[in-house]
Amino acid sequence: MIIVSKEESQNRPPPTALDPGPAKRPPRRLSGCRCLLYTAFTFLGLLLGLYIAKFTVKTAGKATKPHPELYANTTLDRADWGKVVRPLVDQRTKFDIIATVWSKAPGERRGDEGLAGSAPEGEQVLYEGVVFKSVTLKDKHVHSTVDLEIPLDAFESDDVENFDLRATFRLIPHSPSLLDYATGYTSWRSPKILAARISPEVPGELINWEKLITDSFGITIPLIEFNTIKSACDSSVSDDPSRPEDEEDEDAAEDPFRWIGVVSAKGHSPRKYHPYVVTRTDLRVVKMTELYNLDAYSMRQFRLRRENILNGCIAFNKETVRDVRGCHRTFNERANAETKIELEVPDEKTGEKQKQYAYAPFLDVSPRAWGPLDLVAMPVNREHCTVSARVPTSPKTLRVKWKVAFSASSPGRLVLANVVGYMAKYNMTDTDFNKAKAQYTAQKLQRLHGHQFSKDSWAGLSAALVVIHGIINLVILGLTLLYWYTRTSTVGISFLRCGVLVLCNVAGFVLDMTPSLSQSDPSLIALALEILWNIGISGTVTWLILRAVLRLDFMDAFPFIRKTPASHDERASLRLEVRGRAMVLFTVLISIFALHVFGPLSYPIRHHIGPAPDPMSSQHDHFIALEKFLLSPLNMAGDIFQLILNYRSRTFAGQYKLAAWLMLVMYVLDFASETEWVVGKVLVGRPLEAAWVVYLIPLAVWVVQAVLYPKVAQDIDEKENE
Repeated sequence: MIIVSKEESQNRPPPTALDPGPAKRPPRRLSGCRCLLYTAFTFLGLLLGLYIAKFTVKTAGKATKPHPELYANTTLDRADWGKVVRPLVDQRTKFDIIATVWSKAPGERRGDEGLAGSAPEGEQVLYEGVVFKSVTLKDKHVHSTVDLEIPLDAFESDDVENFDLRATFRLIPHSPSLLDYATGYTSWRSPKILAARISPEVPGELINWEKLITDSFGITIPLIEFNTIKSACDSSVSDDPSRPEDEEDEDAAEDPFRWIGVVSAKGHSPRKYHPYVVTRTDLRVVKMTELYNLDAYSMRQFRLRRENILNGCIAFNKETVRDVRGCHRTFNERANAETKIELEVPDEKTGEKQKQYAYAPFLDVSPRAWGPLDLVAMPVNREHCTVSARVPTSPKTLRVKWKVAFSASSPGRLVLANVVGYMAKYNMTDTDFNKAKAQYTAQKLQRLHGHQFSKDSWAGLSAALVVIHGIINLVILGLTLLYWYTRTSTVGISFLRCGVLVLCNVAGFVLDMTPSLSQSDPSLIALALEILWNIGISGTVTWLILRAVLRLDFMDAFPFIRKTPASHDERASLRLEVRGRAMVLFTVLISIFALHVFGPLSYPIRHHIGPAPDPMSSQHDHFIALEKFLLSPLNMAGDIFQLILNYRSRTFAGQYKLAAWLMLVMYVLDFASETEWVVGKVLVGRPLEAAWVVYLIPLAVWVVQAVLYPKVAQDIDEKENE
């Protein structure tokens, strides 16, 4: 309710019995068609919610209790150990992780089957040792660093493969363990599938069951990633007989699965398939300690050995012998059925040996769990430069620090790791700024499934703040739409602010769409989606504001829209805002523009973090200038106009009180997500300027007014103020 001053009340002519004043604005009624439409949408929303809930429960069940058909219907106290398969490693078992790094020997010729199953002299061991000691299935975020010195002679050829530099991992339980009673094992791998060597052979060594068993469930991974590189020829001219740069590898560059299995640089351009050393690895051991039914487990392993679709080793071109490195290995398909260990365990009472079984743990490595800064280019020249070109001399070895992380992981996190890994794609010829941004993004994405790059970087917290920021932004958008849609009165609403909001929405839409429309060859689908999104957001908000301010109502007949007259309180609210105060409002507007043009808003409180940003185009600079010197001052002026009206009327209007609080929280979260004392080490961060403090002031005033002033009700009595 607007309080009318005493002078205005005295100057107003007395009402007469024949002059009741403007009629009360009729409330908006819900038509029958609209009621049916809302009912249908509500019903569809409930069905969609039910489907999503059912899918979520089913997915969560698979993530927490995968492969339920294998479980034994018994407990540890009542189990018949001859009819179940128990875990080799349980929650209390301590174990070591041994890593071995292999490199293709210089001058070694590659056979038809690659290095898999080849003689030991085909590869040389660069490192072997314990990278994680005395860890358990309860440990996570354990880090280790290995210094590697890689000979480069073997990586100058045209047929380099990603497995020419590889690593293997073995899990060794501490004694005493079930492995001490092992007498044999059964593997999923048939003789037709060749396996790469897991551990080096010792000359003259006798059969060692422990080594054979741990090798059977050990894993091997490539440490080479092929990516683009700038030409090593100073003239950028080469005698490379391969296909032109702009015609080759287009399909491979767009294929997100090209890194699965054995990848060769043979037949590809040296600039697009240059070998990079992967210096970051995320090792996982699945936390699975359930008891399996022996018959169900044996059948699963039998199917795994026979069905190539299940084990991921599909034989292309009907090959009789396959390479295990080309198998697509997932826990969802293989479970813990890769290795069944045969045991002879003495009975606790009689001491007689009993036949028992154990299943091996599932080791896995998160795919592409690295960023562009974790890829080190091998300093070798594989181009065929001209004789006149000056080519730098390649060193003999490359020294890198291999960073390995270990975590015991749930099956659900393994699935999430695969999803995140498929999304990774980097341009190694990009600028330092873009590569640093991609590295920081990789840290946040990898943190989703539990991979922590380092102890001093809390990328997970930063990602969580960004997600919360986005959710709050969507909530504010919904509250804004709801606020303007439900306005039945303009009492307390600043007309000046509404005009500014409409102008800024239209100008913002034009600025957002200009870069996309100015592209030489834009994607029509992406352009159409962008236009629909911007129109759907900016257009809807703009229309709702105009409908509320102009007091527009829909009718069933032509012209279908009518403008209702203003009530007494609405006219009084407008007079309270503008009458006799034009000079004050004009001064506020000029002061805000002067502050943006001549003020110290660009003064850096915190400088840019990380590499310097790339220089912008002149067109982009113009957009930044329009945003900085036109839209930002107008938005700030609109907020101040509404805050002034709230102060004069002693009421709160312009937005929901909850929206005011959320705006302040979102603004602070945006600052906190790039502040090192909040989220740890930040690779790339925007500068913090004095403008951040200036824009914080109106947001804080909004919150103060939300606490002090009552909101303007929408069912205001339209009687004359006495």
